[in-house]
Amino acid sequence: MPRDGGRCKEIVCPLIIDIVSLDSDYEARSSKTHIREDVLKHIYIDRCHANKIERETSTLDIKAISLRAVKKFKKSTTYHREIQCFTQEAYEKLFDVEVKDLERQSLEEVHRKTRVDIEGLTLSQASEVSPADSGDDGIESELKKVFSSDDDVVEMT
Repeated sequence: MPRDGGRCKEIVCPLIIDIVSLDSDYEARSSKTHIREDVLKHIYIDRCHANKIERETSTLDIKAISLRAVKKFKKSTTYHREIQCFTQEAYEKLFDVEVKDLERQSLEEVHRKTRVDIEGLTLSQASEVSPADSGDDGIESELKKVFSSDDDVVEMT
């Protein structure tokens, strides 16, 4: 209670305890002042937490919307057509590598048996197209090139 005989009244709010003085020389008790500062600090901290939670929630909402869009795209026919195109390109590259390797092998075999160069594609041209170290290694390296480019596509989706 005030020292000067009731010329001040005390107002209690749910969050802040504040002393309103009608007298200019009234001094608030130090404990009341500390309570008020502590309450204000807690209110400030609560607002900071609320703002942080709001920012994180909006970020999560954006991520959820993006994820839904990706899922819808994966279900769409466009996605399946693109995957089919990439698969077809990989098959064509694989087929080309195998055909070139078979050409090289058959030219080597004909050259070995007849000791004559065949018109159109020489043995040196065939070895430039596909490495001649060992048949499976050349195909393997070409396949790795094909599938490493396909891995980039998978990472994007």
